[in-house]
Amino acid sequence: MIYPINFNMSGIFLLIFVYAYLYILYRERYMGIWLVSWIIYFFRSFFLDAGMFNWMQTSLGIVSYQILSSIATLMLAYGTLRFVNKKLNIYWLYGVVGTLLMSMTFTSLEFSFLYAMLPATWFCGIVYIWVGIIFIRYLDLSGAGKLITGYTFILLGIHTLNKPFLVNIDWITSWGYLIADALRLIIAVGTLLVYFEKTRMDLSNKETQYRLLAENAVDIIYRYKLLPTAHFDYISPSVFTVTGYSDQEFYSNSNLLYNLIYPNDTPLFQDFINVQQSTEDIAFAFQITHKNGSIVWLEHKFSQVYDKEGRVLAREGIFRDITTRKNLEQMTMKLEKLNMVGQMAVSIAHEIRNPLTTVYGYLQFLKNKKEECVKYKEQFAIMTEELNKANVIISEYLLLAHNKRVELKKSDLNKLINQSYPLLQVSTGTANIQVKLDLADIPNLHIDENEIRQLLINLVRNGVESMPSGGNITIRTFLENDKVVLAITDQGVGIPTNVLENMGTPFLTTKAEGTGLGLPICYQIVNRHNAVMDVSSNVNGTTFFVRFKINSAD
Repeated sequence: MIYPINFNMSGIFLLIFVYAYLYILYRERYMGIWLVSWIIYFFRSFFLDAGMFNWMQTSLGIVSYQILSSIATLMLAYGTLRFVNKKLNIYWLYGVVGTLLMSMTFTSLEFSFLYAMLPATWFCGIVYIWVGIIFIRYLDLSGAGKLITGYTFILLGIHTLNKPFLVNIDWITSWGYLIADALRLIIAVGTLLVYFEKTRMDLSNKETQYRLLAENAVDIIYRYKLLPTAHFDYISPSVFTVTGYSDQEFYSNSNLLYNLIYPNDTPLFQDFINVQQSTEDIAFAFQITHKNGSIVWLEHKFSQVYDKEGRVLAREGIFRDITTRKNLEQMTMKLEKLNMVGQMAVSIAHEIRNPLTTVYGYLQFLKNKKEECVKYKEQFAIMTEELNKANVIISEYLLLAHNKRVELKKSDLNKLINQSYPLLQVSTGTANIQVKLDLADIPNLHIDENEIRQLLINLVRNGVESMPSGGNITIRTFLENDKVVLAITDQGVGIPTNVLENMGTPFLTTKAEGTGLGLPICYQIVNRHNAVMDVSSNVNGTTFFVRFKINSAD
């Protein structure tokens, strides 16, 4: 007696439906392999198990039954191994071939049905048990799905191992089909549970990975929701490094970013974000004020999220700290301007100096003609003084020449500072200002002593002019990150922000009679020594830092 087909194949129908649905939805290869495996089982059950053909009485029927069973079972194992990212061992293929050869041999030798069916049936049972073990052992899931599926496969394997011994007992055969069908139904449900648990775990892992990427990114990644109320949905913790404010402060104050934007950049920033179109390929650079008062340059790129009615729901984007890049750009611009002025100076200085020298000589000659020019003595003095001033300005222009030849030689910077100390003290021109030295042990450097002496004089004079009420100017040397640092600190009123941003630009000065060439000359000297100069300034004073590379002394 063969159990009715509607009961016998309902479990297989459900399995085929489950795997077909999952494969169409997700296009995973292992799902396709499972689907083909159960389709083969379906055809075997429909044409053989259901009794449409009397296959048990023919050698071809027995061999066909075993081939279909073995191939379907092996494909089931192969799909399961792909599911858990394992490879199919070649010995299983040898096992299939050996099983079929043994079964065909037993059939051709007209062994009893029991012995003819035994090799392939036991192979299938062992594979079922092995698949169950794979689900339990190798599937890294915490839900009950893998246990349900795994142990059900093991039970189906044990049931399959007993099948050849019970196939001739009608009532046991009927119940056997019913048990196998019930186990397949449980496998179908367990497989769904396993896949949904795996999908949930994969999504959770992906979310964790993306969150780690966002939270460890140097750039600030954000989502700013506009409707129904404006607020930050997400902003990465790197915002603290860039702005000095924590992400929680941005969550609690939706206007904090706008409050930090530099006043001159606020309208430009507002215009940029109000563009009602995709701005994914457009970057906008603006300035904000760090919590410590320093200026930070940010580059902003974002995309807008719309609802069905075309309203902007949110903005998602990135803020990138480009302060270093902007500083380099500004430094490059300054050097280009300095080079331009230097080239101009070299071109015209000699042409101007020659007639000035001639005029100066004639003035000296006429001044000595006392009987004729005595009454113009005052005018001669004024003209001579003005010519001297013009000569000084020309000398300053020449100092800006970018191709000025320097003689670098190994020197002791501290010794040079000590030798220059009397001159530096005299250059203050007042008893209210004292020059103090704080010199640490530093290695020798390759420097042009005359140029470094000029650098010291210029920076000290700059400090003197910022301290009308007197104070101290401190010259320090020390090591920092494999560099020798020369620091000159005054106790003046500080440098205005607009001047600080354009520090080193030729002709920029806050002094009524200044030429605006003192600091540009310093920058050129520093540049010719392959060093870097930066400045820190506030209401309590200003410090110029000149950083020399130590390897330049080797």
